[in-house]
Amino acid sequence: MKYPNFYFLAIAIALFSAGCKKDNVENDLLLGGVTMEQSVDIRVTSSKGEDLLDPANKNKITDFKVYHGTDKENVLFNQPNLDAPSGYSIKKNEKENYYYLQVLLTTPYSQEPSAKTTTYLKIGSYELDTIQASYFSTTPSIKLSKVWFNNNITWDATSNTQMLFEIVKP
Repeated sequence: MKYPNFYFLAIAIALFSAGCKKDNVENDLLLGGVTMEQSVDIRVTSSKGEDLLDPANKNKITDFKVYHGTDKENVLFNQPNLDAPSGYSIKKNEKENYYYLQVLLTTPYSQEPSAKTTTYLKIGSYELDTIQASYFSTTPSIKLSKVWFNNNITWDATSNTQMLFEIVKP
């Protein structure tokens, strides 16, 4: 190679110019330029205040199912390539010493970003819970705007609070 710096410069210019085109969603996705909030954190406690996600708790709940709602049906979440292949993960807040459920929400890919999406959560033998979310779009990002749990608003982007809420199971 007679001019190695020239080839390096040509490749660098091609890569940088690909991300500079106006409204180039494919390149934004390819280069990691899209931000999307798509999960919500839920503490699950008993009416006695027990952390039902704590592995040390003899009454802990271990059976969870996440369904993503579509116009026609509810589909059981199953994405084996993800860190949370069943649509949820149990995490620990080390600072405050509690466990929480991080649930992946139905995304508005095929809908207007301002539309509500619906995710269903089945916790143990309890009734099916409904999580609805609305989003707002700031090109090229899609961010959560509001979250409802069983038709009660639990989080709003204007509140500047942590996206965490608690549910109590008897």
